[in-house]
Amino acid sequence: MRELLEHVQSKYDGFQDIVHVAVNEEYASLDDVLQENDVVAFIPPVSGG
Repeated sequence: MRELLEHVQSKYDGFQDIVHVAVNEEYASLDDVLQENDVVAFIPPVSGG
């Protein structure tokens, strides 16, 4: 997971603001290992009031 996040951050300016990553609709840690056909979602910071 860490390698994927680093790759995306290097390609897309401002992507460092992402605070959470989900794999297959569950929060993931940077140490998780991705498997073939996993679905990854990058969750941006949000605020509400």
